[in-house]
Amino acid sequence: MRDRPPFILPALARNAVAAKAFPKVCSCGRSYTLRQWERLEGGKLWEAPWGEILELRHCVCRSTMSIVLVEGEPES
Repeated sequence: MRDRPPFILPALARNAVAAKAFPKVCSCGRSYTLRQWERLEGGKLWEAPWGEILELRHCVCRSTMSIVLVEGEPES
């Protein structure tokens, strides 16, 4: 990912993300609300080549989970 200031989601966008992504369920079966998600380790962003931006965090089982913050365009 390119160097840039920390990604901060505006309140309206955050609500839209929350509506689509939460509760987030790990493959181990644990479920997280948005507030619980924000307290998990990780908090790293990954930008895909097609423009999608994902936030990655670790479940307490150490699995990596992600949510889409910005949807991208598939490459043609």
